[in-house]
Amino acid sequence: MRDALPLLKLADEVRVLTLVKEKPAAIAGLGADAVRHLRSHGVPAVAEEVDAADANIGNALDDYLALIRPEPLVMGAYGHSRLREFVLGGATEHVLQSPKVATFLVH
Repeated sequence: MRDALPLLKLADEVRVLTLVKEKPAAIAGLGADAVRHLRSHGVPAVAEEVDAADANIGNALDDYLALIRPEPLVMGAYGHSRLREFVLGGATEHVLQSPKVATFLVH
């Protein structure tokens, strides 16, 4: 978020998305700290959650992007080995392979 903060400060609204139940660490309420941090910097932010328990992470993200149509998507990028990517999924890989909206990736 630090790298994207100048861009986020220009937004009318920032949505912090958590795809809950996609991984054990992806739990409800996870975005609250990010929203608090953004608001402390004057960024109008809200937390949103999408249940991705039975969905492919890429498809769940695409569905959300089609509904919300953000300009742009700001996302942390994480790289993993191919085996780990297969086991854990890959939102970053999906966005890099098939971007649906303008995207600001930070690694």
